[in-house]
Amino acid sequence: MGNQTADTARRHRDRFIGFAFASADLLLELGGDLGIRWAGGAARTLLGMQAEEAVGAAVSEFLSRLDAMLLGTALRQLNPGERQRGLKLTLVDRTGAAHRADICLYRGLDESKPEFFAAISLLAGDAPRSSAAHRRDRTTGLIEAVEFAESTAGALRSARESGKSARLTLVQICGEAELDHILGRERVPGLDGGDRNAAAPARFDGFRGGASGRRPVQRDAT
Repeated sequence: MGNQTADTARRHRDRFIGFAFASADLLLELGGDLGIRWAGGAARTLLGMQAEEAVGAAVSEFLSRLDAMLLGTALRQLNPGERQRGLKLTLVDRTGAAHRADICLYRGLDESKPEFFAAISLLAGDAPRSSAAHRRDRTTGLIEAVEFAESTAGALRSARESGKSARLTLVQICGEAELDHILGRERVPGLDGGDRNAAAPARFDGFRGGASGRRPVQRDAT
């Protein structure tokens, strides 16, 4: 009887592993602090290390600052039992190689103990370079105009080639004092220049126009 129970448990385990990896290359379990509690799958390819070595690391270690904020915002918006599909982020492994990935998120049912599950699939095509690799203006910290144009054009071209639509959104925020008042300098310590601009969209939950009341200007890819 005991052997039959163990065999049944193994079959159930193998079945759900098969379901999971049928649509994902890497699986991550995250705690409420977004630390990696468990990893399985192609961790060597996407993270640059074995799955066991990734346990204990913060998932933000494998993302740019902006992508880490986007992921954090997406997770905070999930209620127990909810999921989000189609989050496109770039993983940067320990060797510095970038991998564009599609991430599906799920929050566990225990409301008192936040835990999250991520199914990560590698996307075809070249990933954009990590933001740390871009040349930046020494005064403002913003990506230089040529670098921005080349990176944006590459992302739009990759989207078109994969048969997907793409849209560029430019947000102009006027009034630094007002921005500081809304964000709160104590909430975003040490931000200046490009980093503050990157943080703003993640801080405006349900953003509909920002401090100035202007809506984002969107340009469809042509």
